[in-house]
Amino acid sequence: MHLPAEGYFLLLFFKGEKLMATINKEYKTINERIGILQSRGLLFKNINKAKEILLEHPYFDIINANEKLFCKPNTSSKEYFSHIFFEDLYGVYSFNNELSKLTMNSLLSAESKLKNSLAYRFSGRYCYNISRTEEYLNPNNYIQPTQRALYYKFSDFTPFTDNDYVQKLKRQNNYMAAYDKLPFWIALKGIVLGTTILFIQFLDPITKNEVKKDLKMDKFSDDGFEFGIYILKEIRNSCAHGAMIYRFSKSHRISTVNVQAGINEFHLSQSAINYMDTLKVLSFFSTDREIRAIKMSIFKFYLKYTVRGKRWMAKKILGKMGNQHITKWLKI
Repeated sequence: MHLPAEGYFLLLFFKGEKLMATINKEYKTINERIGILQSRGLLFKNINKAKEILLEHPYFDIINANEKLFCKPNTSSKEYFSHIFFEDLYGVYSFNNELSKLTMNSLLSAESKLKNSLAYRFSGRYCYNISRTEEYLNPNNYIQPTQRALYYKFSDFTPFTDNDYVQKLKRQNNYMAAYDKLPFWIALKGIVLGTTILFIQFLDPITKNEVKKDLKMDKFSDDGFEFGIYILKEIRNSCAHGAMIYRFSKSHRISTVNVQAGINEFHLSQSAINYMDTLKVLSFFSTDREIRAIKMSIFKFYLKYTVRGKRWMAKKILGKMGNQHITKWLKI
C-alpha cells in the first residue's frame, strides 16, 4: 500500500456503530523528520544540535506530544504558527521531564509516609505478636465497604483470596525470603500503591483515623482523604510511565472514591482533574520544601519563555496544566 509523504495513513473500520480510525507510521531518518518539520514551518536555531537531541530523546515526546498547542487549527495539513522553533518544543519537553522528576520525588516521600503509618497503626492493633504477624491478610480485620465498586473489590482482593500471596512477594523480593512470617511493614515495600490504598479504604474507622492523623489529614472526611490518595496514585502512575505530566487529566468518572467530596474538600476544579489539582492534593501530603521546588520549576519555565518574548507559549502550557496565570501557581 502506498504511503503519503507525511508517513502515515488512516485505516477506517466499523466497531459497533462507531467509525474508528487507526494510524500507521512509516520509519523516517532524523534528516527526513527535520525536513518534514521544516516543511510545516518549524524553525531551527541549530540543525546539528537538533539532530543530536533527536538521537538521544524521543521524537514523539518532543514533537507529537506538544505540536497541537503550537500548530494552526483547522488546516488540512499541519502548519506551525510563525516564529516557533524546534528549541521551543524541546524546552517544553525538558520542563515536563523536570516537573515529572520533582513530582515523583514528592510522591515517593508521600507514599513512604502513607505505608509507614498504615503498617504501624494496623500492626499495633492486629499484628501484635509473632503468631499474628500476617493478620493483615485476614479480611475479618477489615470492614467490607457498602459502596458497590469497593464491595466487589473487597470480595476479590488478592491479599485476602490468594493463599500464595506472601510467597509470591518473597519470590519477587529476595530479601523478604529471610522472614518466616512476613511483617506488614516489610510486605508493603513490595506492594504497589494501588493495593496499599485499598488496604486503607478497608480499614476499621479507628485505625483509619489514626492514619489520617499521622499524615495531618484528620480535618478531611474519609471520602476526601481516600480521594486524595487515589489522585496521588494516578499521578504517580503517569510519572512512572513517562507520560507528559503537564497534560495530566483524569475524568471524574471514578467508581471507587467519592469524587465530589474530594473536589469540595481540596477546592479543585469542577472539570476534569488536571495537574494543578494534583499539586493542590500533593501539597497536603508533602513537605513545603518539595512543593516549593515544583513551584520554582514552573516559575523558571514561565520566566524563561517570557524573557524570550514568548510568554504566550508559557501561558498555553500553564493553561493546559490548570491555570495560565503564574500567580495562581505561586499561591498553592
